[in-house]
Amino acid sequence: MARKNSFFKLDMLLLCIIAKQDCYGYEITKQIKTYSHELIDIKEGTMYPILYKLLDENYISSYEKVIDRKVRVYYHIEEKGKEKLLEMINEFNNAVDGIHNVIKESLGEAYE
Repeated sequence: MARKNSFFKLDMLLLCIIAKQDCYGYEITKQIKTYSHELIDIKEGTMYPILYKLLDENYISSYEKVIDRKVRVYYHIEEKGKEKLLEMINEFNNAVDGIHNVIKESLGEAYE
């Protein structure tokens, strides 16, 4: 029986950034873009529904902070979120290994 596998997970990337340090939304998108060498550009309209889902699942929490008279919502990873992140990273690495194996077996020396 085939296992359902989401290869590219934006929620994993958001958790990675928040695990490094508490961040506000715009900061999260900028860091992903920077760390991916501009290969991944997540729009805020895509990011916020994922953040709200992570909040609902108690993987992250949020708090408000006033900076230069502006209120910013910062996101913080919770212990449950750290556990989920490790699980997601393992699933991702297994998927990458599986894809690599299929390519290698299919194309053999042409791939190497």
